[in-house]
Amino acid sequence: GLAGFDVQRIRQLHIAREPMIYLEQSKPRRIDHAMKRAIDLAVSLTVLTLLSPALILIALAIKTDRGPVFFKQERVGKNGKHFKVLKFRTMVVDAEKRLAELMANNERSGPLFKMDVDPRVTKVGRFLRLSSLDEVPQLFNVLSGKMSIVGPRPALPKEVLEFDADLRRRELVKPGITGLWQVEARDSPSFDAYRRLDLFYVDNWTVPGDLDIMLDTFEHLLGRIVRAVKCEPTQVAHEMSPTTANSNIASSNTANSISIAADTAGGPSVERQAGQT
Repeated sequence: GLAGFDVQRIRQLHIAREPMIYLEQSKPRRIDHAMKRAIDLAVSLTVLTLLSPALILIALAIKTDRGPVFFKQERVGKNGKHFKVLKFRTMVVDAEKRLAELMANNERSGPLFKMDVDPRVTKVGRFLRLSSLDEVPQLFNVLSGKMSIVGPRPALPKEVLEFDADLRRRELVKPGITGLWQVEARDSPSFDAYRRLDLFYVDNWTVPGDLDIMLDTFEHLLGRIVRAVKCEPTQVAHEMSPTTANSNIASSNTANSISIAADTAGGPSVERQAGQT
């Protein structure tokens, strides 16, 4: 079947009195880009203003660990341009140097690295990561235009070196603080899920879809905090959401319909080409 497209792109029409189904090309309009940028600016300024007292307290708490407040790291952004992503420091000062000795404990597949219990994380850092407050400084990256609220995770240069040409298409859009992968498969160790969801977003993003992802992110974050308060595991096994499951079912059924319609009309088969957006 066909995969990697939003079922909302399916359209029906009649040609020579024959019912046909086709896949509409996803091409955001100029106004869509303008609306996305306006939402980025509005959300960033609002959150930074409301959380400014808490951000000052967080900075003071991090300073007690005798290290820099912020952690700056080079990432790959839109069109392959490098930039410095900004986060609150959640690890010990020499965390990067200690990474090599922890690679054997990597809980992710592919080029990504992740440990649910990373010994380099500080006490303050554990709270910041649980609440995702360590990500708030990235709003300054959003204000500068390097990132968006919603988009693929900004990858490290060394990770990008292991990406194939198809996955590099994620650089067609700005990286985001949150995204489809974060809300659908953040706790999944599968690199295939990372690839599939990032490319799905690149090929199908819409402004309403971004708003849905923002809402899902808030619900996901709230759930993690509630589980932590109840002393339950904050990392849960990944399960496909009903929306994703229904989308996949619909995609499969639609693929069969498209094939039948094309055969009936004697027309060409429908294919999804890499690089088409």
